[in-house]
Amino acid sequence: MYAYSRTQCDSFKTDQKLKMTDTPDVINWTLEDANRAMETWTKTMQMMIDRHIPQASDRI
Repeated sequence: MYAYSRTQCDSFKTDQKLKMTDTPDVINWTLEDANRAMETWTKTMQMMIDRHIPQASDRI
């Protein structure tokens, strides 16, 4: 669970990994290319969430 209200929004803007500039042109993609790109995007998003959105502490 994440504490979205404490997200470090400004750090998203400067995180170079989020730019994903190494993604190839999609014009000639195969299904495998699309699947690989989706896996990369999903892993990148999870890494960005882990880097910039603090975990919420459990409160009872």
